[in-house]
Amino acid sequence: MQVAEDLHAFAPVAKGVRREDWGEVVLVDQGVPAALFATASRVRFGPDPEDSIRRVRGWFAGRGRAAFTWYLGPSSTPGDLEERLRAHGAAEDPAEPEHTAMVLDRPPLEASYRDRVRVRLVETFEDYCLAADIFDVGFGGSFTAEEVTAMRAQRADKYVEYAGDARLRRYLALVDEVPVAAASGVVTDVGVMLLGGGATLPQARGRGAYRALVQARWDDAISQGCPALVTQASEMSRPILASMGFVAVGRIVELLDSTS
Repeated sequence: MQVAEDLHAFAPVAKGVRREDWGEVVLVDQGVPAALFATASRVRFGPDPEDSIRRVRGWFAGRGRAAFTWYLGPSSTPGDLEERLRAHGAAEDPAEPEHTAMVLDRPPLEASYRDRVRVRLVETFEDYCLAADIFDVGFGGSFTAEEVTAMRAQRADKYVEYAGDARLRRYLALVDEVPVAAASGVVTDVGVMLLGGGATLPQARGRGAYRALVQARWDDAISQGCPALVTQASEMSRPILASMGFVAVGRIVELLDSTS
């Protein structure tokens, strides 16, 4: 499914997020001080992409970005774009080097977690911060200490954006009423929910929290008229999602690049 491959190009953006569609590429700057939140996706460059690559770097540099992330899928062009970007110095995130576009268009296969895990939608600033703390642990390897500090300073403003846009969803999973995992989702106007990051605290892994968050997002998506989930799964998430019925539809190359 094209939406799974070009997930970042289809995601609705909150107020204050800058998005530009150049036809050959979609650029998004979420205003969060980390390269993973500045993206170039749905890349369809011509056979000689050097000028386009320079323009993309210039756009992010003009917005004060030192780095950003390319998302390449099977439909990205030209065919040697990954090699060209690597030759320019772009490289994968060592914390999460591999991703797979995946789709679920039927109810997920259930597991025996329902009596142990409770999931609630994030609807307060307190819960928003609890979820953010879990994300900081789960994805900590992808961010510097300075980036984590800067993101924490933005939480109040980002919560206002989140609370003001019903398409943006965050969830907390609780075991024995203690928050142990968090996940995000975005309701789209193309009939699917995009699954963002999901993270579980190390001490709570293996207790079904991640699966419960998938089920909760499926149930929420159905209630919002979106009978499918799409995601770009990390190496850790991929086998869990496959066991729940997700189907892999293509390899995703995620390359961090410098604007200098």
